[in-house]
Amino acid sequence: MDKDILNRFIDGELAPAEMVQVAQQLASEPGWSAYLRSQEKLKTVLAERFRQVETTVPQRLIDAAKKAPLSPWWTAQMRLREILAMRWLIPAGSLLAASLFVLWFAAPSGLLMEDASGHMIAGARLAETLNTQLASAGNPSATTQIGISFRDRTGHDCRTFVSGSNAGLACHQDDAWQIQVLASTAREDPGAAYQMAGAAMPPAVRDRVQAIIAGSPFDAAAERAARDRHWSGQ
Repeated sequence: MDKDILNRFIDGELAPAEMVQVAQQLASEPGWSAYLRSQEKLKTVLAERFRQVETTVPQRLIDAAKKAPLSPWWTAQMRLREILAMRWLIPAGSLLAASLFVLWFAAPSGLLMEDASGHMIAGARLAETLNTQLASAGNPSATTQIGISFRDRTGHDCRTFVSGSNAGLACHQDDAWQIQVLASTAREDPGAAYQMAGAAMPPAVRDRVQAIIAGSPFDAAAERAARDRHWSGQ
């Protein structure tokens, strides 16, 4: 990748469509993924170390550290999140790929993982929730909340979910929950939130559901029956 283009991407100086194009290129190269993950790990370690010594550091140095970006890649991710908010400027397919690329690194441990084909699927913790939790039963204390369940136009069972500041849609295929769309709820306007069975769904998730749903969402009986069939669809 051209160094000048990469630097402009990090600084947020590219046009929205170019930001998405570079993000997709980075996402397709495993070497970059490994580097970005290492930066995330470093961010966590440094944040903890900073917390431990915070009380002994002069306030002027604390303020300076808080204003400085931890790494160019962290800055790039935040820039791209802002770009992705301008959905009307970016083709839907590119928006989905870029949003998955960015939110991969912000998602909590156990929420997502990559399969052998490079597809994003639910990690162990999220998969367990999608496999077992019934939205109709209600579990307000659960870390991950299930929204609606339905069958898509290809016969696969799908479920929406909210986990922390992330919301998404997953469909059960090839014995795994494949992530169809993932979006951050942190920047959504609360007054414009889309409600799905008690869970706030960002427009990106809502639009994907509307694009692939066949018929109506499952009622309580259909949801339980689908779970008992291990979300095998038809």
